[in-house]
Parts: sequence; C-alpha cells; structure tokens
Amino acid sequence: MCFSLYTNVGKLLSTRQAPGSIKCLHGIRFISMTWVILGHTYLYAGKRSAIDNTLQSIEISQTFTFQAINNGTVSVDSFFFLSGLLMSYLLIQQIEKNKERGKSVRYGMVYSHRYWR
Repeated sequence: MCFSLYTNVGKLLSTRQAPGSIKCLHGIRFISMTWVILGHTYLYAGKRSAIDNTLQSIEISQTFTFQAINNGTVSVDSFFFLSGLLMSYLLIQQIEKNKERGKSVRYGMVYSHRYWR
C-alpha cells in the first residue's frame, strides 16, 4: 500500500489539516526547504566547475539579488526555530492536560524524549 499511486495521491494532494495544528508552519517549512535546496544547487554547481567564467560568477555573487544564495546557511536556523516552537507548544499542551488531572509533567522524560528524537 505504501507504493500505491491510487492510495497516496489523495493523501499528498489533500489540504485538510489536523485540528489544533499551527497552519503557518507548513509555509515556513516550504520556504526554508526551498531555500536550502537553492543553496545546495548553487553550491553543487560551483564545486563541479559548471561555471565557465569565474570572474563573472564573482561579480554576480556580489549583487543584491544573489544574497539569498550567499546567506543560505541561515536557512537552517528556521528549522531550529520550528523545532523549538513545536517543542514548547506541545509542552504547554501537556502541562495543561496534566493540570486538569492534578499531575505534574515529568521534565526528565521530556528532555530524554527530545534527546532521543
């Protein structure tokens, strides 16, 4: 079933979201992933000597529009942001759920689970 085109196309093209999800995170994830792919594409092209004129490539890399590629290493920081945001969001949900039951959160398990993942 995991390779079934009939089954998986509907899931891949679905726009339904789970209740309680943060909807803007998918956009941030898409933009960050596109930025990472763009940076790696230019990095790979530069390492494979696909550039014919080195002086022209240096001039192009100094332009304002090329700065997104030059600063591609910053794109990884958005994944750290997403990780921290989701971790705190889920921890707050867990604290509220345990508060209703009269229990406390086992923070040792939170750190262990985070390290394991």
